[in-house]
Amino acid sequence: MVSADSYHMHAFHSLTVRIICAAIVFVALTASFPFERAPRATTFDPEDFTSEWDLLDTNDDGQIDYAVISDNDGLLMRAAMDYSGDGRFDNFYAYHDGQLVLHEIDSNSDGAIDLRVFVIEGNQIAGFEQDTNHDGHMDLVEFFYEEVSQRR
Repeated sequence: MVSADSYHMHAFHSLTVRIICAAIVFVALTASFPFERAPRATTFDPEDFTSEWDLLDTNDDGQIDYAVISDNDGLLMRAAMDYSGDGRFDNFYAYHDGQLVLHEIDSNSDGAIDLRVFVIEGNQIAGFEQDTNHDGHMDLVEFFYEEVSQRR
């Protein structure tokens, strides 16, 4: 026969183990999704990019259409591109340890991000947020990994 005290001690120990395991999982998930800490696009004008960035005219039309910044080891940190050719950046990329973690897009050239694609392991789409009516609010949100959707 199990005494009440040993039963409660076993339940307490079991709860403690579950809390510790949950904390470990939380820490692991936080480390697994660096896009959460990725800087968001704040400017679309190439002239606003500081001298730390390498600015390039990739199609020789006289306009800056690519900006990139790397860390001291040469790993990509951020990049911005002007795909529309209007002289303003409309695609932004954030990297963690040289791997893509976030791609932000201004699809209608209004100066506001209307699509964010979250990436894990450099090439797997974890989910996205989209402003489908261009009102400044992400109204379509889809995540393909349950633990990612819970973190957002």
